[in-house]
Amino acid sequence: MAYYIRHFGLRDGKVSEKELTRAIQNAGLRGSIHVDSHENGRWTAITVNLAKKLPVAYIERCAVSNGSLGAKAIQEFQEELDEMRPESAATWIGDYLEKVQVVHAVQLLHGIEEEDAWPLLDVVQGAISDAVGGIVQADAEGFMNELAEFITCDFPDGLEGLVRAAVMDAAGDWKSFDLDLADRQQIKAFRDGTLQAAAVEATKRPRPAAARKESRK
Repeated sequence: MAYYIRHFGLRDGKVSEKELTRAIQNAGLRGSIHVDSHENGRWTAITVNLAKKLPVAYIERCAVSNGSLGAKAIQEFQEELDEMRPESAATWIGDYLEKVQVVHAVQLLHGIEEEDAWPLLDVVQGAISDAVGGIVQADAEGFMNELAEFITCDFPDGLEGLVRAAVMDAAGDWKSFDLDLADRQQIKAFRDGTLQAAAVEATKRPRPAAARKESRK
């Protein structure tokens, strides 16, 4: 089954294949961008490759307009809002999706298992996010806010590690904390909206990449 990461952008900012290639080179990584399709001078689909053209990800750029793939992607998630938890995050996500102008759908390919694949893809996704802003959703993980903190939790059972998460307080502000993927009670409280983030000391520990990679196996 295909695995996707989706970027919901607030602006349809332009980032060319040359700019993506430059970002890869500036990061000291080996990789390339292949344009699979384009329209009106802009790419609509690219493949991110490691050395020897080993494919890491296929990225589709879908502007949001009536009947477009981008609009359909947003509609699909809007139809799932009633099932998202916590409810405060679902409401926020629903309002946010109304403002989205472009969707970038990132499909992971077999090259993602290679050692340098994630750093390469992170650079490409970072350049896209800089251009379009917005929020990210990842299959079997959840939605993140604009600070890359999880505000919904779709992680399967059996994972370990900490991920950065946030809950919304009564004033509508995000309160950050470290979510322990092995702590089922904490996850249940998070999903139920009963977790008081103010009682959980927010640390400055970065969200470990290991937890994300493990969740995608």
